[in-house]
Amino acid sequence: MIMLRDAVIPAGGTIPESYAQAIGSPYRALAPIGPGKCPVMQVVVNALRDSGAVRRIIGVAAEPVAEAISGVDQWLPVSDVGIDNILRGLGALESPGEPALIAASDLPFLTGEAVRKLVEQCADEEDLSLGIIRADSYQAAFLGAPRSQWVTLRDVGQVTIGGLFGVKPAVMFREAEHVKRIMS
Repeated sequence: MIMLRDAVIPAGGTIPESYAQAIGSPYRALAPIGPGKCPVMQVVVNALRDSGAVRRIIGVAAEPVAEAISGVDQWLPVSDVGIDNILRGLGALESPGEPALIAASDLPFLTGEAVRKLVEQCADEEDLSLGIIRADSYQAAFLGAPRSQWVTLRDVGQVTIGGLFGVKPAVMFREAEHVKRIMS
């Protein structure tokens, strides 16, 4: 049986003015996706819900984002600093001692199946788990997608990370200063 996890979606990202004009919003999480122009963060929320692996979803975002997205259990105000938004969301967990998920708000290809697979493969004793995708698989699946950043792993080749992470909240709080340096 799969252990249900709470999920945090930090959605504080704003975008350059030219991109904001093109999508009609300064918030990356509200970028319209597909023929129905669904906000990209709604795709993420739907995938988390469809996974059957998520108990609660906490969103950390500006009010216009919260007003546009359904299916989030709790909204928290956003900060200008990405890691602060993650920590704010993790601090609101009902069970902070249990593993949780962090999902980027702009994952247009995220599916419930992918979320479930990551949760099934995350060992509860691991401090951090993340999905990786091989460069050739990414490029074949997402023709014409923007270039990603690649890292070469000896046994796998070039890979990039996904935007969904399994974390132990206590570790994130303990290592917050290190994470801030990595993210800046």
